[in-house]
Amino acid sequence: MDVLKRLKITIYSEFLDEAYKLAVEEKEIPEWLKPEFLKELNDDWGILEKNIDIALGALDQVVRNDDLVLLAKILYYILKIKGSDFDKCFKQLTLPDVSGDDEANIGYNCVSLFPTLAFARSACEFMISRGFDEKMTISSMKGIDECFSASITKKGYPSFNAYFAWTVYHIDARLVMFDTLQFQWVPVCSHPIRVYKNKDGQIKTFMDGVKIHRSGFLLNSAGCDDEEGSFEATVCETDEYYEGHIVNAETHLVEKELTRLSKSEWTQVMKPGEPSIDIHIPKGAKIDYETCQAEFNRAREIFSKTFPEYDFKIFTISTWMLAPELPNILKPDSNILNFQKMFNTYPLHGKGVGVFGFVFNILAASLDEIDYDTLSEDTSLMRGIKELYKSGGFIHEYGGHFLF
Repeated sequence: MDVLKRLKITIYSEFLDEAYKLAVEEKEIPEWLKPEFLKELNDDWGILEKNIDIALGALDQVVRNDDLVLLAKILYYILKIKGSDFDKCFKQLTLPDVSGDDEANIGYNCVSLFPTLAFARSACEFMISRGFDEKMTISSMKGIDECFSASITKKGYPSFNAYFAWTVYHIDARLVMFDTLQFQWVPVCSHPIRVYKNKDGQIKTFMDGVKIHRSGFLLNSAGCDDEEGSFEATVCETDEYYEGHIVNAETHLVEKELTRLSKSEWTQVMKPGEPSIDIHIPKGAKIDYETCQAEFNRAREIFSKTFPEYDFKIFTISTWMLAPELPNILKPDSNILNFQKMFNTYPLHGKGVGVFGFVFNILAASLDEIDYDTLSEDTSLMRGIKELYKSGGFIHEYGGHFLF
């Protein structure tokens, strides 16, 4: 498509051809690309409370550019055709990213904001219909504005496109903001684990359906690209037992030797593809034990009422905060280290870049994009991470779970 070539972007989606056709056929500027739409949406739901003026400036630049209008429509129709599970709309997506705060660039860097906001009102109405109160609904949808602010901070100029893929979870009404933590209801859990519990309440975790590096990390994680000695982690179930590759409770790595759990003593409580509640940690969130437990208990109550058709099995999380390298960097009484103790931890795929966005405000797709020598050293955590990476180490991404 010529417009994609002119904008030097990539969109791979099974809905692209149909969306392009609909976008071209629509000759008029749609309502959601008009300033009145944004102002009314913000007045009703406060979704752009912090950045409404920047958004209106970006919108003015978008509607002056036929290519950007067409791109916005294409993104809108891809989302509209899919109708739900917006995260599955795109197999690959690169959007414009023009560095600098020149006024003409803002339209390019924020073009994906507007097809996102086109679905925000219906997402709010869905949450209300499910039993979420207005305060929680508004707080949840303000996550779009928080992403906008985070992108501006990390890029150093008005920008939104880097967060487009994440904010589709907002317009799918999957992300719910509580007082300090954010929870995502997940109909089909993607974590490659099976969880078992015995009569004493002990929990064990098997990895399932992934290839493991000889170190015990997942193959192709940071520093784990060499396939020599790697193995497939699968689970075998018979009438008498479960057998698979267990996650070591001390190292949080996957053991190559098989472990067998007798069905007379162990019950499977979670397998891939079952519903779960995913936990997200906004920057600056309180993660002390008492606050987290209160949030977890409240989440159990609210999600059981708002989505009774789902039998949620576990809470899950994907974060660098569970990395076992952190005790070597942080003080023993650190909230992060106490937070780690709440989870059964296991390795996930990751390139070791997650920590840089949270700690250093650096958006990077790979470690090649990061200059370790220029990293800030304002805190002990920053200094420890910088030293670790300069010495060849990593802060890996880990998964964690506990029972719902």
